[in-house]
Amino acid sequence: MDIVLVKDAISELSEMIKKINIVNSIAENLGCVDGTIIGTGRSDYTQGSTMYNLSIGNKGFALIDIPGIEGDESAFEDIIKQSLEHAHVIFYVNGSGKKIEQESLQKIKKYMHDGTSVWAIFNTHCKAKKERIPGIDKDYSEELKEAYSNQESIVRQTEEELVSFLGSNYKGSISLNGLLGFCSLAFDDKNNTSIRIENDKNLRRDQEKYLKEYLGNRNQMLEDSHISLLTRIIENKIDSYESDIIDENLKKLKNRMNEMLAQVTILKNREVRKIDGFINIYNEFESNCCNAKEDFIRTMRHVAYNAAMDSFYDLMNELFDRIERDGGKSKDIQSIVSSRKDDIVAGIEKSINEKIERAQETFKEAIEDAKERLIKDFDREQVQFEISLSSDSVALDNAFTDALNYNLKDFRKHAFTVGSLALSGVGVGSFICPGLGTAIGAGIGAVLGILSSIWNYFASEKKRINNAKLKIQQAIDEQIDEISEQINEKLRSLSYEDRINEVYESLCESIELQKKNLMEIRRMICNVENEMSVVYKNIA
Repeated sequence: MDIVLVKDAISELSEMIKKINIVNSIAENLGCVDGTIIGTGRSDYTQGSTMYNLSIGNKGFALIDIPGIEGDESAFEDIIKQSLEHAHVIFYVNGSGKKIEQESLQKIKKYMHDGTSVWAIFNTHCKAKKERIPGIDKDYSEELKEAYSNQESIVRQTEEELVSFLGSNYKGSISLNGLLGFCSLAFDDKNNTSIRIENDKNLRRDQEKYLKEYLGNRNQMLEDSHISLLTRIIENKIDSYESDIIDENLKKLKNRMNEMLAQVTILKNREVRKIDGFINIYNEFESNCCNAKEDFIRTMRHVAYNAAMDSFYDLMNELFDRIERDGGKSKDIQSIVSSRKDDIVAGIEKSINEKIERAQETFKEAIEDAKERLIKDFDREQVQFEISLSSDSVALDNAFTDALNYNLKDFRKHAFTVGSLALSGVGVGSFICPGLGTAIGAGIGAVLGILSSIWNYFASEKKRINNAKLKIQQAIDEQIDEISEQINEKLRSLSYEDRINEVYESLCESIELQKKNLMEIRRMICNVENEMSVVYKNIA
């Protein structure tokens, strides 16, 4: 039992000693740089987002170290985007020793699009030497000045590229030697290095070389490193800290709104072109339907005359033949007409029925053809739209596009339903008139009286023949006109024009509904752009 207690006491003492060591380590390194942000020189050294909470002038702020964009940052893309969204000042570090490449510039355009203030830091490499040969080697400070000077053309070229894209959001550049600056600062309050040799031998070795180059003068190391230029940027923001954050947030918001507004404008123009194309297709369809209606009415207005002409044509030729044979003195004309009366009546009835049926079928075919053209035109317009869509690069925020697409789909559900036009089976009913035979028969009887008075026995044979033909032609024409009017009266009683107009107006109502829905989509998209423009203008 006693042994167990001793073991427990030793375990508790061991844990307490560990905690004391941790506290002492924190106390010793309070206010010192920790060295974890210093890279090893390996490409893509920073593998994540690390936040350093700092304080200057009793103002707390965070320094976020994120992966670079010169290498393959695809695995860290989300980290980079999320970190930059929180940034109020961005420090773009160029440690390559060469001007910015086009690929890197494209990545800057991709990531730094919110209008946040950007400073460029050019990390100038100038390593310390373990030993310097007098009379041959220059002082380290001279080599560093030359390194800064040699980098000026790279700085200038890079700044030109950054200004061309960032404009007034680009604030300037700083050339510094980060490793020299870090080594000058990595000391605790007791003037002991805060770089743990067990953690990073190479970094400790570099610090020793720099100290030897400067004969231990850490202040000169700090000054030559130009780190103070960087800290001054942050220190200068202390007094206007809160207002600067507000200004930066407004700038980011306005820039984001401007980008979104530009994208919405592209979307609006694209959709409006598509909607206008669809409305033109509907207008053409409506015009085709109107032409089909007018053709039907025109046919119906002439159907009686054409039917009568067809049926009397054979009779007239037969009478002309008889007159020619009899030298213009035929007495059998009346009997011929009487014997043909039933055939004429049946012929007219049959001809009218065929012509009306053909007119109805033609109307249906014209409407169906218009519908097929409508669908083909829609398909063609849609394909053209999708081709133009594939060449656009509109990438709105997901929340915005989801909401907009929901509304567009809701409208399109009704706007683009061609089947809702109820085009199949278009008909106007039967226009076959009952009792036509009685009306036609009564009219034909009048020809007989006319024919008995056409002969002139004292004229020459040729003259008698011509006069007889002329009289018969006139009589038949009058008969056709009279019968046509009687038939038309019967047809008008069926109100076929009203019925065909009802079919057309029904189609037009459906078309107007489609166009109205399309215009509603058009209005909605234009309103989105207008409302966003108002919001954008009202941002301070």
